[in-house]
Amino acid sequence: MGKVVGVRELRQQLSRYLAEVKEGESFTVTERGREVARL
Repeated sequence: MGKVVGVRELRQQLSRYLAEVKEGESFTVTERGREVARL
């Protein structure tokens, strides 16, 4: 598993995280401590 990032931080830094996904990085997105998505 890759990094864990909260929804708020993902929204604030979306372009950065999308660039990392393009490079092959994976993320688990959480909202209030619960997993809601994987990128």
